[in-house]
Amino acid sequence: MYSMDDDNKPLFTLTVGEYSKLLRKIIAEEITIRVKECQNGTNNNNQGTGVYDINQAMDITRLAKSTLYSKVSKKHIPCLSRGKPLLFSRDHLEIWLKAGRPQTNSISIIEEILKKKQQKEHPEPV
Repeated sequence: MYSMDDDNKPLFTLTVGEYSKLLRKIIAEEITIRVKECQNGTNNNNQGTGVYDINQAMDITRLAKSTLYSKVSKKHIPCLSRGKPLLFSRDHLEIWLKAGRPQTNSISIIEEILKKKQQKEHPEPV
């Protein structure tokens, strides 16, 4: 049987079970490292990767943590993961911020009514 410590064994000699076990171990180690980096804030190169944690998203959006969680649960803000740690794509956040508030029919109707009211109160000279 293959020993995980045997780095000299060619990959093609592994059985499917050995290969599967090796992949699970590698993936689990990588996930553990990434989660610890996010929790400890030691991954300062997030700008290079384009991934923000909840604290960085709070800084960029200027929203409270509870507001961000609420918007994520209602799917009003784009995010990469909905579990812990909550992660955001830098590019998606920037697009979301540039788009501003979403235009809904009710907002558009209210804005039209206010605009007409202002025009009646202050008509433009002809």
